[in-house]
Amino acid sequence: MRVVNRREICSEVEEHALRFLRSISKKDEVIVVFHNDGDGICSCALMKHFLKTHAGIDAHIISQPMPPKRTLSQRIKLSLPTKIIFLDLGIDQKKKIIKNLEMDCEILIIDHHEISCNLNSKRTVHYNPLFCSRVYQAASYLVYKLCSRIIDMKERMWVALTGIISDYNIEDVREFINRAAKRYSNIIKPNPSREELFNSEFGRATEMINAAKAARISCEEIVRIIESARTLRELLENEELARAYERVQNEIERVFVEVRSKALSSRKIILYELQSKLGIRSQISTKLSTEFPDKIILVYERSRNKIKISARTQLNVNLLSLMKHVLSDVHATFGGHEHACGIEIKREDFDYFKQKLLEIESRI
Repeated sequence: MRVVNRREICSEVEEHALRFLRSISKKDEVIVVFHNDGDGICSCALMKHFLKTHAGIDAHIISQPMPPKRTLSQRIKLSLPTKIIFLDLGIDQKKKIIKNLEMDCEILIIDHHEISCNLNSKRTVHYNPLFCSRVYQAASYLVYKLCSRIIDMKERMWVALTGIISDYNIEDVREFINRAAKRYSNIIKPNPSREELFNSEFGRATEMINAAKAARISCEEIVRIIESARTLRELLENEELARAYERVQNEIERVFVEVRSKALSSRKIILYELQSKLGIRSQISTKLSTEFPDKIILVYERSRNKIKISARTQLNVNLLSLMKHVLSDVHATFGGHEHACGIEIKREDFDYFKQKLLEIESRI
């Protein structure tokens, strides 16, 4: 009997994903469900471009946090879709949602988060490069890669690059980055570092997208703005995004003055309670991680009976696994990657969480 290796399996799943995308026609009712962050927003904008170009479809889109809201299945079913595409969501953590939906329609999942279970079936294609190897490839890159095998996506390469930059890690998509550097040589130099990309106009675009979300502009509206922009320059000149960016930057500067005086900082951990009317928890944690690369950053907010935490680090530790270990004795929800994750716990468990952090600090 011939042994089938993991790379062959991944190649087969990729072909199934391509077959799914090629099969979409104007007769289909398609819903795209995407993660409500920069990478998810850009991957959705890319997919919408593909669906319009390939099949003449203006797909209905729904943004979701991770884990998704309990009402997601019901909301999807009300639209009576024939096909559903999930982007940048670890929806395999909620496999009951997929098992429920695939009874009525076909499903494609394009994701890069840690795999909880394999959802590939007769009705569902579950595409994730982690089935093959330990790589970190943003959903924007994966969508661009797949769709480019069916239609010419070069004019939207700037959207894919913006999504990749917003998702922190670029090393496992270096070949794409270098191709983009050639195409946009007036903006970025050859073989750019992550810092150079973030400080470029592409990095500014990611900040504007994040600012729009923080200023409570809906993710669906941000996708529409990206769709309507023919070039990166047009996106940067969008007045709605520019106003949101200015407002959020002023708030971030105010918060950073407080961070240096109020944050609870230990040898390896910075813990800071954010109090702001804007949704800037993720931006603050990312900015702190850049400023303090030798520490674990935990920025939290109190929300009714819950504590919501954005965690970041540039240390050589698997932050998501570490947080799961710290909170193994309490109920918590998680989402994210090795160096960036989101956590939600009950208020009554927060003191326990802080105590456990101090206990594990010496082992970091």
